[in-house]
Amino acid sequence: MLTQSDLLKLHTNQRLLVIEMQSRGINVDIIDREKELIKAEYGNHIEWILDRDSSITPYSVSIICGDKYITKRILEQNQISVPIGEKFLPEEWFLSIVYAKKIGFPVVTKPVFGSHGDNIYMDIENETELKDIIKNVYVNRLRKPFIVEKQFKGKEYRVFLTKEGK
Repeated sequence: MLTQSDLLKLHTNQRLLVIEMQSRGINVDIIDREKELIKAEYGNHIEWILDRDSSITPYSVSIICGDKYITKRILEQNQISVPIGEKFLPEEWFLSIVYAKKIGFPVVTKPVFGSHGDNIYMDIENETELKDIIKNVYVNRLRKPFIVEKQFKGKEYRVFLTKEGK
């Protein structure tokens, strides 16, 4: 059984998963905190879980889930409410400013690929703030695609899907 201190060192998704596995009698060991590699044992079965992936996660599903924009579109196509937002490449930063003005402030920015809340900026209230964040973070430092979304208040839900064993 992992200690409370061990659990607090995990990112939220991993921590919630480990707590749920332990509540079901699954023995869990953290093998590598940095890589978020977990070993889960139940009976004669051992499962290695790396971040959100396990041996039963198809590679394509892992890639799709890692892409916030594709995931957003799939949810939207299945009539699940998502915030209004679009993806931009770093060299399209000026278009993201125009888009934010169109949807109205406040907005949120986040990288298309990323986790744990890293490089997500909320409560952006105006064009100047947005331009500074986008240029400093997504254009000059990360140089990766990013999303601009309309910010709204609501509850946060995390969903972990798995397949029932045989």
